[in-house]
Amino acid sequence: MPATAARKLGITPRTLARMADSGQVESIVLPSGHRRYLSGSIDSFEHRKTA
Repeated sequence: MPATAARKLGITPRTLARMADSGQVESIVLPSGHRRYLSGSIDSFEHRKTA
């Protein structure tokens, strides 16, 4: 869920959506318009953030 992924990174869900729009984090946009974030992409970004 977007809120869970955002919380894991310490950011807001809207910031996470902007990051996905800019290509920093991978996401899948469902036909309903909701986003799903790939756990590997979140983990990778979290690792880069702390490195």
